[in-house]
Amino acid sequence: MRFRSIKIQNFRSIENFEIDKLGDLVVIAGPNGCGKSSVLDAIRLLKSSYGGYKPNEWKSWFQEFNLDINKPWFADRLLRDRSKPLHISASIELAKAEIDFIQANLVDLIAEKLWRESPGHHISAATGRSLPQDLREQPRIIRRAESLAAEMRNQLSRQSHELALEVSPKGSLIPLESPILELAFGTYLPASLGIFEFQSASRTYMREKLNNISLDLQSNIDRQRDQTLYDSQAKYRSIKSHLVTDFLHRLLSKGGAQADRGPSLNATVTELFQQFFPAKVYLGPEVDPHGSIQFPVRLTNGDSHDIDELSSGEKEIVYGYLRLKSAGLKNSVILFDEPELHLNPALLRHLPDFYHKHLGVAENNQIWLITHSDVMLRHCAGHPKYSVFYMSDSSQPKPTQNQATPVLQDSELAEATRALVGDLTTYRPYSKVVIVEGEGFDTDVISRLFPEFAQQVNIGAAGDKKKVRDLASHLRRVARRLGLGDQVFSICDKDFDIGISTGATKEYHWDVYHIENYLLEPRYILAAHRALLGIQSKYSSEEEVFGDLLRCAKQSIGVITAKKLQSLVNNQIVDQINIGTDPQAENPVPALLKSIEASRYRLSSKLDVIGQSAYLEQTRDSIREDLLSKIREGSWISEFPGRSILTLFTRDHVPRIAYEGFRNVIIDKMAESGHRPRGMQIVIERILEEPSDIPDDIPRKWA
Repeated sequence: MRFRSIKIQNFRSIENFEIDKLGDLVVIAGPNGCGKSSVLDAIRLLKSSYGGYKPNEWKSWFQEFNLDINKPWFADRLLRDRSKPLHISASIELAKAEIDFIQANLVDLIAEKLWRESPGHHISAATGRSLPQDLREQPRIIRRAESLAAEMRNQLSRQSHELALEVSPKGSLIPLESPILELAFGTYLPASLGIFEFQSASRTYMREKLNNISLDLQSNIDRQRDQTLYDSQAKYRSIKSHLVTDFLHRLLSKGGAQADRGPSLNATVTELFQQFFPAKVYLGPEVDPHGSIQFPVRLTNGDSHDIDELSSGEKEIVYGYLRLKSAGLKNSVILFDEPELHLNPALLRHLPDFYHKHLGVAENNQIWLITHSDVMLRHCAGHPKYSVFYMSDSSQPKPTQNQATPVLQDSELAEATRALVGDLTTYRPYSKVVIVEGEGFDTDVISRLFPEFAQQVNIGAAGDKKKVRDLASHLRRVARRLGLGDQVFSICDKDFDIGISTGATKEYHWDVYHIENYLLEPRYILAAHRALLGIQSKYSSEEEVFGDLLRCAKQSIGVITAKKLQSLVNNQIVDQINIGTDPQAENPVPALLKSIEASRYRLSSKLDVIGQSAYLEQTRDSIREDLLSKIREGSWISEFPGRSILTLFTRDHVPRIAYEGFRNVIIDKMAESGHRPRGMQIVIERILEEPSDIPDDIPRKWA
């Protein structure tokens, strides 16, 4: 069985989540708190509402979240909007092998369900099946099962089966009738019917001490059945027991029925080591001189250790996969929350393909992965068999009501935007693109002081001002070519530029020299100074901090004068050179020579002026006087390079603390108090106010 579509509304942090055309492997990513894990919780609630692998399985769902279903207000903790019901609906497709099995065993499966529902039923020790306590009831149940089977057989020919569950604000659970899936969801026969298997994000792998080894296959099956969707921590407490039991069964069978079960669990572990840890060799269960069973792993230097001594990441691969493999899953739905736990990127890169090959394709299972891993997303996006979705935060404004957006790799704009953002887990399809200067510091400041803005746009750094403008121009051309409208914005430091653009070209400037100028706030510098130096802080007031900042500004006048003079002279020289020719001319050389000669003349004339000491000294003095006037009028705090001032301040007044560390603590203090620099807020508000001219088919074009 597998999902073809699912829709979730008004469930916890989910307002509206809808995905369809689902492939072998479904990947969902998004910011913290958007509801990714809640998608898996909704799937479990939907499944358990229709049928359970153990009695009253649906109650286990509520017990897991400490919800008392006897109190009508329990629904308050489930509903995003308490005035509206929760809706979960899905389309499920059964595999041909499942349909054939149900068709051949329909009467027995229905009878089993009726037996479980009859008062006083018990489990047969011989078969593990339910039986009525009063065997005189058996003929009546069989007749009832035959009657229901006649009504249900034609439903098996459907391509898909629909599910729907509503939870009202008063706590009523109202499922849509679906007889075939009620039967399938209440039957635990993994070799014949697909099941639902859930791997929680709170996985821990404890050391296991072997005591009594049970060779009772039914008890092992019962334990796996009880843990498949709930009590997930218990799944990993008996890995060694599974290995020993499987080993002994195969040893005792001597080529009998066990030989038909496929590769042993120990062979599977050996394969895992070859695939992921080629420097180590798993030797399988061995009996030591004291009569204890060990599971040695040999290292490259010849030493060995027990499998319990594997690292957390190694156990995540070995124990996690082994639990799934030992369950014998076929035609099943595997729900995996944060498979990247404990794993480094090198291991994680191969994990989706390994699961897809050995659990998906080999056993026809559908695998769901909830992830924060950029490595995993980049690897999965664009794979023809994988369905990858970005899930947005429902609390943020967005151009569509659906929180789910497919992440593909068929758009030049999408690829460029994802490269700019850097981390694919923070990529927001069909959102505005904001390009800033630097190597990442500007994006960090914006994200810390204006987190809601960072959650609504794709923001990334592109280097210096020229690179920012060039990249923005390129992305705008791509967007226009794809008919996506203009959603690309740039923000640069003002430096020597004047004012903020009108926004007509979507190019903005901060109203200060550097973004660091916004950090020259005595209140927060004082707080950062005290936080880092404690009682050794020499400042008792903001006025004292301001005085030292002013002295640092005065110290920087010489450096600023030199840089500004150099920039002015350089621009005047560059402006004189203008080389061009007629591209249509048969012989472009004469026109090119004429252009070169004209540039030579202009440059020579300009050098005659600016190459004089008197001119340079006069220009220098003019620049210096302008800077001094800014000191006198107080505009230095926005017109001088804030990075230089803060660097001098840190060097002279913050002993033993690096500039970057002090700067980051200032930002922390601003963020803690909710401070939003006015100049930044103006630019950010203008970008947010820009109309979003996104076409209706934007998900296909953009993502």
